[in-house]
Amino acid sequence: MNFYPKDFEKILILREDLKQVLDIDKIEKINFIKFSKRLFDSNAKELINKLNWAKRPENFYQMWMYGNRPYLYSFQYEIIRLLQNFITSAMVLVAHSRRFHVENYKNNDEFRDYETEVGLRFKKHPVIQFVHKLRNYYEHYSPTIIGVSLSPTSEEHSKHRIYLQKQDLLKWKGWNNSAQIFLDGSENEIEILDFIVEYCNSIDGFHDWIFSRFLQIHKESLIIINELQTKINLIASKEFPTLITESLEIVKEGRGNPEDIFGNVISPDKFSELLQIESWESRYSRFLIEVQIARKLPLKLIEDIYNTFNQFYNEKK
Repeated sequence: MNFYPKDFEKILILREDLKQVLDIDKIEKINFIKFSKRLFDSNAKELINKLNWAKRPENFYQMWMYGNRPYLYSFQYEIIRLLQNFITSAMVLVAHSRRFHVENYKNNDEFRDYETEVGLRFKKHPVIQFVHKLRNYYEHYSPTIIGVSLSPTSEEHSKHRIYLQKQDLLKWKGWNNSAQIFLDGSENEIEILDFIVEYCNSIDGFHDWIFSRFLQIHKESLIIINELQTKINLIASKEFPTLITESLEIVKEGRGNPEDIFGNVISPDKFSELLQIESWESRYSRFLIEVQIARKLPLKLIEDIYNTFNQFYNEKK
């Protein structure tokens, strides 16, 4: 950014003030957990969307047509791949969260309830432990075989099941007690979508608790950080129209996606978060809101950005 000398000096001073805020290192490190959680959410969403897609009659009937059997086999392979991505990202999130706590809070009392909460929520939770051990099953034994079946129901419709075969899982002897409880209580065909959704709900609840506790522990420091960052953003935002216009021209030339227009004016963490929004209209709106918190953009520039998004995504259809 080409700041005026006085503006640049002010930003440097404010950034030095940020470095002096109590617990600033811990507060910055929470962004790694947020990013890891976002990766987990993306893998979970991809798997759940694929499973839900296959539950719709117009899709599973098409897959089960005799001439489309290669597509059915390809679908089974895709679920194996997505499930592996899911359980791997789940264990990465577990490891990152544990390390974050150990490195920053293990030797003091301010976040002591973390370990208590982990114990209550996860240590003996059958579904949680099953998913965690399923990762070991994949790693040390074999990728799971995905079963699919099509059967009539009492409503004279057909039901498409996508499942793991319990008898295959039981060939491995590495399940712990809680995971074994899950297996013992399961049908022979373990519906994948059911345990994935239950696992995700538990993880979402835990991370909501983590972030709420984090906000409580660092409340005073976060207020100071927010005030300083707001001042920095206000000064930096003087350059927003110029930076956005430059990026806009690059995108118009076909060198990039419309989201790149906002890449230089939004924090990397917020940028990656907003990229997860599915519809381009909602993404555009959220990006625009985030920018205009610091600096209102000219209406002509807003219109130009919208038209660029609109043209780019409508041409893709």
